[in-house]
Amino acid sequence: FGNHTTGSATLGYRFNDAVQTYVSYGTAFKAPTFNDLYWPGSENPTLVPEESKNYEVGFKGQISDIQWELNGFYNEIENMIVWAPLASNPNKWMPSNVEKVKIKGAELSLTLQFNHFLWNVNYTYQEPENETSGVNKGKQLSLKPKQIFNASADYTLDKWTVGASVHAEDKRYTRATNTAYLGSFATVDTRVTYQATSELSIQAKLANMFDKEYSTNYSNSTLFNQDDRTA
Repeated sequence: FGNHTTGSATLGYRFNDAVQTYVSYGTAFKAPTFNDLYWPGSENPTLVPEESKNYEVGFKGQISDIQWELNGFYNEIENMIVWAPLASNPNKWMPSNVEKVKIKGAELSLTLQFNHFLWNVNYTYQEPENETSGVNKGKQLSLKPKQIFNASADYTLDKWTVGASVHAEDKRYTRATNTAYLGSFATVDTRVTYQATSELSIQAKLANMFDKEYSTNYSNSTLFNQDDRTA
């Protein structure tokens, strides 16, 4: 595809030591992968690169020991590359360009570090919509959830740190028509770390502690399950 130039700019203003605001604008570019173009049986050599414009405005600051950040974002994407089943053959999937897409939403993040205790919470709400004229206009984009939540907490005492994390995502549709979806899920990870020396730490981790069975992708009538409980 030759070359493509992208750029970004951010302007911020600090009201005082506790609060500041910023606005940003950027462009992005993504070329189709080799598999998008030429995977046998699912190839689409007519794909064009996707391009996007991204806007963001936010505030961040500190209240007592809590650091916080709130921002809103708006993304316009042209020719977004997505894998989807063919209308003529629902069992055959191939990549195609979605002419116009917009993703708007907001993010909130809170962090507290107090003595030996550190915790963080962040939440994202977004509306990923197909803006291309046709029957799917206004529908939610495939495989993109509306809500994402993360929380983590760690406690450090001497050379030991004990922590846990929670990750949750809303349901996501598997078809552009929004007629089928993968369910929402939440997983929990735990960890213990020992700081043996200033340069060496040892960690034991248990991921997906409750052995949640879930999937974040679906293609060619196949569910792509994520890892079970892992140590």
